[in-house]
Amino acid sequence: MKLLGGILIICASICSSFFYEKKLKQTINSYKDLIDILTYTKTQIYYFSKPVNQIFAEYDHHGELINELKIKRENAELDFLEPDTRKNILFLLKELGKGYKREQISLCEYNLKGLEKDLENLKTDYSKKCKIYRSVSLFFGVCAVILLI
Repeated sequence: MKLLGGILIICASICSSFFYEKKLKQTINSYKDLIDILTYTKTQIYYFSKPVNQIFAEYDHHGELINELKIKRENAELDFLEPDTRKNILFLLKELGKGYKREQISLCEYNLKGLEKDLENLKTDYSKKCKIYRSVSLFFGVCAVILLI
């Protein structure tokens, strides 16, 4: 029974690390979605000069993020972003659709560069943090088993 309990504790501790990893992966996917949205928006403005509301309405990715941007735009809760990037993106969403075409494209390009830089940092941190989560949770699981035996 002790062996079975020990195995269950170790399995539970390993599974808990995957929940932390899943949250990090969702953040990375949200960054990718935002980059896709801005790239699509920049392209539509550049080639077709479409209004922003029409661009967001035509965007065919039906994720949580695009629905939030369609509804709230400048009041969107982009909590997964870094604070400086979040401020820049909210400014972009507020100013998008106002002003000249060249200004809007420049704003999109500037924010895309910032998002891509943040995404690269997240990807490098992801592998490091995943290793840490796995090793720490396994360590505590083994410690719990040793204490129980």
